[in-house]
Amino acid sequence: MIDPTSYFQQPRPHSLASGVPEVVRLDTVKPARVKWLWNQRLALGKLTLIAGDPGLGKSFLTLDLAARVSTGRAMPGENSDTSDNRRPP
Repeated sequence: MIDPTSYFQQPRPHSLASGVPEVVRLDTVKPARVKWLWNQRLALGKLTLIAGDPGLGKSFLTLDLAARVSTGRAMPGENSDTSDNRRPP
């Protein structure tokens, strides 16, 4: 089962802790490997917006995702073998 809180317990940079923003040049940022909750759809520890017109199933989707995460079930289109990339190390 995935422990969602484990992805948010990382130390915060000093500039964020003090409330002062820090300007960073993008050529100094090192790429980081993305960990996926739902492969190529929902990244762990990242902001995801689910938007659309009323009645398209946004609430149903979020309830289904919550049920899958809380019970450790595979995401749609995945089986238990392919969902191992979303498990914490």
